[in-house]
Amino acid sequence: MEEMLKIVYRSFINEEYATTSECIRIINKNWKLTEDAINTLRDIVSDKIFDELYDKITSGASDIQEAAFIAGFSCCAKFMSNGKVDLFAMQDSSGGESA
Repeated sequence: MEEMLKIVYRSFINEEYATTSECIRIINKNWKLTEDAINTLRDIVSDKIFDELYDKITSGASDIQEAAFIAGFSCCAKFMSNGKVDLFAMQDSSGGESA
């Protein structure tokens, strides 16, 4: 299921049309601002440090963005199928109840 949601996410994020939703425009605009800020580092740090920072920041940001989309999509699907969603459920990373 998660692989299917990743495919849906990639399709969602790569849409760039006049009718594209405001959410996608916000994501793309802020991603561009993030890349501009990261590229400013190129003038300040060595190439080696820049490459390490660029990889960590962009990988981390894209992972967060993808995970947020999948979590939101899953929450929506649960609501549509159950008619309710427990937004404050406490679960550990394996999906079980946490103490």
